[in-house]
Amino acid sequence: VVSSGARVSYLAQSPEFPEHMTVMEAVFHQLPAHGDEQEYEARAMLTRLGITDTQADVTTLSGGQRKRVAIAAA
Repeated sequence: VVSSGARVSYLAQSPEFPEHMTVMEAVFHQLPAHGDEQEYEARAMLTRLGITDTQADVTTLSGGQRKRVAIAAA
């Protein structure tokens, strides 16, 4: 049983992001558009995953932190 509004996403083993992209930009990179509510939810998810600096450059993050950003994006 799948709830309405559920979405299936692919999570790569080693996620790659374009250079010089912020954490928040990386979360919304694959989505066509987002609003304030989605941004609030993304910040909450990142905080629960231990990522608090949403303006950090993803190239400066460790592999584990990049994976958590990819999980939030999924």
